[in-house]
Amino acid sequence: MLTFRLLRSACEWFIAPARKIRQLARGMSSFFKECGCIKPTRCPHPYKIRFRDALGKQREESGYDTQDDAIERLTAIHAEKKSTAPSVAEARRELGRKTVEGRRHEVRGGARKRAAGAGARHQLAFIDRLVATLIHLRHDLPHSVLALLFGVDRSTVPRAIGEIRGLLAERGCAGPDRPGLRLRTLADVFACARAEGIELRLDATEVQVRRLAAGRGGRRAFVSGKKKQTTMKATVIADARSRTLCADVLRPGRMRDATAARNEGTVVCFQYFPEVEVLLDDGYLGLRRDRPGQAIAPPRKPNKIALPHVRAAGEEARHNNSSKRTTVEYALADHERWKQLIRWIHRREVLPDTYRAIARLVSDRNTTTWQKHQIRTVPPQRNHVPARQRRTVSMPCGRRTAPDPCAGSGSGAGVTDPGARRVGLPGSRWCGVDPARARPPRGAPEPPPVPGRRGAPIGGSHAAR
Repeated sequence: MLTFRLLRSACEWFIAPARKIRQLARGMSSFFKECGCIKPTRCPHPYKIRFRDALGKQREESGYDTQDDAIERLTAIHAEKKSTAPSVAEARRELGRKTVEGRRHEVRGGARKRAAGAGARHQLAFIDRLVATLIHLRHDLPHSVLALLFGVDRSTVPRAIGEIRGLLAERGCAGPDRPGLRLRTLADVFACARAEGIELRLDATEVQVRRLAAGRGGRRAFVSGKKKQTTMKATVIADARSRTLCADVLRPGRMRDATAARNEGTVVCFQYFPEVEVLLDDGYLGLRRDRPGQAIAPPRKPNKIALPHVRAAGEEARHNNSSKRTTVEYALADHERWKQLIRWIHRREVLPDTYRAIARLVSDRNTTTWQKHQIRTVPPQRNHVPARQRRTVSMPCGRRTAPDPCAGSGSGAGVTDPGARRVGLPGSRWCGVDPARARPPRGAPEPPPVPGRRGAPIGGSHAAR
């Protein structure tokens, strides 16, 4: 009995490692034969192995006479993949996903530069390409729907949108009160603020993007600690009139607001433009510590044991800072009206250009609207009635002011028609109200009934009948 146990343990000692190696090899890859013989293990045809390389692509190799040779090769591949650093493996996978033209595009830093007239001819005119891009940015219509609207193939629309989107992104934001000025960099914004005496407002917003594939490096860098979602963060600068002046680089959502502002070069601009002041929120207290007097952040909340007047002064200071910073919140709200920035469902590499293009369009719209508002003049009212000759009447839509028909002078003097005294000035909210439905003021004589109404005689009075 003892001899049998010793023999059994010895067999397990020598056989178990080979069995574990074979099971491990089968779990991480596979080997097989494509001969179709009845007994593949005894036929002379070689084995094939199938595995994934460091680039993440599926590969096949053949020429292995026995299963042991195939298992040994798979084990060596698995050990090599395990010994490779995760960052190197991620870089190899990224490189493997890109095509030859994609790698060349990254090395060049943009599309190929072609001579004038070279390349494929555009099937859409420039105006049609611009309109298609604006529709796609504003309403996020699919490419197939846009192709159906413009009567072209689906592959034509992405090319047109990519070209126009890049042009809009490089255009720059509109300068305040200067129609021909374009602000393309953060230094341009600070220089314009110093020249015009503008107090800037800076804040950050987050756009939800698609989650990265499982197992990819850098996946946690995009998970926002505030929204608990995969986002990308954009830093926006606006002025006191909610006009967007800068929205350049997008950062991963996990990055702090102050860190994103520093990476964009805000501290360097503070050094070269010491006269410029920027209003910030509580997320930029580090910038206020580094650049006091320029980075203006709200004071910290007073302690609970502070004196009442100290707490009141602190709350008032925070309220004033928040009231001034409201304009940048309005600017961010203008960006979020575009459907693509509500939730980004496309490739993350295209989002920075898309956000810059939308910011440029919103900047042009706000600047143009403010200029039109400034040059617009109020036309004079024709039937102007002095204030002393006006009286308040009760109307179905509320209390309104109407000219007094009993006044001795003015445009309302001598008016005896009850309808004329209640219709009022042209363009007013209660212009055109039915005179019969309006109630006269308290103490005023009742107007004569209008023929055809309920309770009014038709064709004469009751006494005449």
